[in-house]
Amino acid sequence: MRAGAVAALWVGGAAVIGASTLVGWVDSAYHDDLRGSVISTISGSAVVPASGPIAGATLAAVGALLATRGSARRAVGALVVVLGAVVAGLAVRILMVGQLADVVDTESSTAQLTLRPLGPALALAGAAPLIVGGLAVLSGRITSGVLSARHERLQAPSEQDRELALWKELDAHRDPTALDPTADDPQRHGGSIDDEPSR
Repeated sequence: MRAGAVAALWVGGAAVIGASTLVGWVDSAYHDDLRGSVISTISGSAVVPASGPIAGATLAAVGALLATRGSARRAVGALVVVLGAVVAGLAVRILMVGQLADVVDTESSTAQLTLRPLGPALALAGAAPLIVGGLAVLSGRITSGVLSARHERLQAPSEQDRELALWKELDAHRDPTALDPTADDPQRHGGSIDDEPSR
């Protein structure tokens, strides 16, 4: 899998998690002495406030993924796996809890709470690509991102580049095996390696 594909998974997952914070997760119905019967909707940002920061951290991890390699990249992958697992765990907790009042803050202690499954389902859908992409990075089978590949080329010339440089030296009638390219060698200043010294 390419780093760009993992980045797309993480961006998509972060977007879905962010969207889950905007929709309603729980309906709260209670009686108020002044307003009578009141029904309010509690959004994901209130039920699972960590979801928004996790989505933002995932987007930041995308940049780190493209700019790193090796153990640093695997560390980024591990972090995103943890972030996805946290979101998934919180969503499952809401879906499976017996009493919503135990995990949801309401305006009234006597409120009747009703779960809206769309919000937790979106959170789970967003967590899945984070975990899948993170595990792929941890496996070490991710091809280089644009930034890290460019950095690697600048740091270490490829074998093809070295061979090309040798052929250029030969074409210019210069000795490609010279140890010091700055040495005061007439062959390094346009002299031919086939020239004989004048008698």
